[in-house]
Amino acid sequence: MTSIGISEGIMSISSLVFILVCGRLGFVSSASTLLAAVALWVMIPVPLLATNAIFIPMDRSIVVSHSFGWLARLVITALCVSWIP
Repeated sequence: MTSIGISEGIMSISSLVFILVCGRLGFVSSASTLLAAVALWVMIPVPLLATNAIFIPMDRSIVVSHSFGWLARLVITALCVSWIP
């Protein structure tokens, strides 16, 4: 349980940074925040997970599920940013 809490705390930093960057760049509409979320997803977690999958023996379904987990996190955060007044 402690490991999960620490992990989620660390991962919350990425959501906070995404919110701050969207605010700083003026991304306030759903379309702009979702586009930023997908762009970041393609730039950061997808290549990182794919590279790890090449060098670390992991089942491909785990890599795909982790990748879509990142996408879900970014999309939910993007929608939250667009709803903040």
